Amino acid sequence: MAPCTTQGLVPGVRPHEPVLAGLAVGSLVLGVLGILTISGEYGTGTIRSSLAAMPRRGVLFTAKVAVVGLSTLVLGEVLSFLSFFEGQAVLSGGAPTASLGQAGVLRAVALSGAFLALFALLGLGIGTVIRHTAGAIAVFAGVTFLVPILFNSISHGVARFAPELIFANSIAAVDRQSNALSVTIGVVFMLVYCAVALG
Repeated sequence: MAPCTTQGLVPGVRPHEPVLAGLAVGSLVLGVLGILTISGEYGTGTIRSSLAAMPRRGVLFTAKVAVVGLSTLVLGEVLSFLSFFEGQAVLSGGAPTASLGQAGVLRAVALSGAFLALFALLGLGIGTVIRHTAGAIAVFAGVTFLVPILFNSISHGVARFAPELIFANSIAAVDRQSNALSVTIGVVFMLVYCAVALG
């Protein structure tokens, strides 16, 4: 395969990275979907029917986590790969392009899709705690989009631990900072955030 070239791009930015930037919107959408999965039941009162059918809350919640996790993982991967291929098709008109066979590209695209599923699980956890759709969405949006801005104004070292910046800098590498977390550490932190919210 042809080597990845970055001529005409920002130095250090590879052609697959900018096309993944739009997935930040996907993280918000899937996070809200995760919230609605549980908050909708509390809002309409159908949670009573669910608990009547399965009185063991742990089993019911685990089933919801599994369904939301698996379905959004599939959806996230589809969105991620579609974004990649569509972006490369646009770039092929005269700009450098990337292929999945190039070093790190497949991992970045696949992990971007998986990260979207983690945002959905984070939303599910927040929705379960708050049990109110508007409030949960406000908290989720604050955690994912406002907290990074606040942290960034305080310290770049602190901001790199915010979920959305982990995604941007470590996973998709859309706006990589010099002090960005490694991919492995970024995934571990996001898993911890989801575990805390779901726990």
